[in-house]
Amino acid sequence: MFKRILVPLDGSLLAEQVLPLVQAIAEPLHSAVELLTVIAPGTLYDERLGKEQVFHNALAKIAGELEAHHIRTTYKVVEGDPAQEIISEAERAPDTIIAMSTHGRSGVGRWALGSVADRVARHATAPALIVHPQTSYVAAPRLATAIAPVDGSELAEQALPVARELAKALSLSLVLVRAVPLPVLISDAQYGAALGNYYQDVLDMNQQQAEEYMDRATAAQKAAGIENVNGIVSIGSPTRVILDVISEMPGSITIMTSHGRSGPSRWVLGSVADHIIRASDRPVLLVHSGEQQDT
Repeated sequence: MFKRILVPLDGSLLAEQVLPLVQAIAEPLHSAVELLTVIAPGTLYDERLGKEQVFHNALAKIAGELEAHHIRTTYKVVEGDPAQEIISEAERAPDTIIAMSTHGRSGVGRWALGSVADRVARHATAPALIVHPQTSYVAAPRLATAIAPVDGSELAEQALPVARELAKALSLSLVLVRAVPLPVLISDAQYGAALGNYYQDVLDMNQQQAEEYMDRATAAQKAAGIENVNGIVSIGSPTRVILDVISEMPGSITIMTSHGRSGPSRWVLGSVADHIIRASDRPVLLVHSGEQQDT
């Protein structure tokens, strides 16, 4: 699992904030790390050579620091469209994960990593580990919990094998989270209390179904070898419920499906994942579902 971690860097300190987490994951997984910097096309030859040398020196320094922790590390500088080069490089070897910060521009000529990370997360088939950088350097906390949001669909469950393997390899507890969205009913004054009773009945039914699903899902994870697994069912929007659980669990990493719509009553998963990445300061591992997100 995750034999190679591809780490795109643009030379900024913000982009490098992903490195402590990369180290924390690479060591126990015995993963190789490849550092990648992409120079945008159109740069004058002499200027490109100068940038290339600067980037090579910077990557060599980072590689040396990772090697000091017995993490086999390589690096390269290429020219091209940053997002496309990252995706192409990830596809060169199986069992690759892309690890990058969501924002990294700190000077002229560097990537707007927010847009690059967004394109990579949407189009890469490799899992993408996204870190929201802080304004100042913060060491990665010790990972303790893997959070896996589910909605009862096969689409959302595609992230569970990755969550299980990561939990096993890093000795993490596994927490499954399912939100029960409030029913959407059209108000009509003539029905009065009857409509209110129906609304509550629908909510109770949805919550019972979610709890029954969660009992089955947690039992399945235990049967797959995860001893420390818990399920949380909570009423509210998927984004709010997931963010609340994340905020209550320091040292957590969220593993979820990145694309696709699983049905009219289920999440628009790409939208939920996007909100989680933007609103949370904890790492999120996006697993490509194999389905395209609705536009």
